[in-house]
Amino acid sequence: MKEGWTHDTPVPPEFFGPLWEGPDRPDWAPPESEAGDEGIELTIDVPDDATDEEVLAAVRELAVAADDMYRAYGGSGLQVADVEITDEVTAPVEAPR
Repeated sequence: MKEGWTHDTPVPPEFFGPLWEGPDRPDWAPPESEAGDEGIELTIDVPDDATDEEVLAAVRELAVAADDMYRAYGGSGLQVADVEITDEVTAPVEAPR
């Protein structure tokens, strides 16, 4: 096909523009958001004896996997803005039975 595209080439949703514009927008439709205006914060529990290097390696592996999945769905790539290692410990909470 033209420009090397196939039937499996993902098309980013931004290509199609907004789903609804103006007064035709249904009440139940989620608000449109601009790409890149949202972020995600992840908290990862690690073993007490894990070194900072092991934690960073795990975060790196997670970030690469998330980026791969994002790109597979048509995204242009993720960026890690900050990695913070804290010694914060929370008390375990037992799940109700």
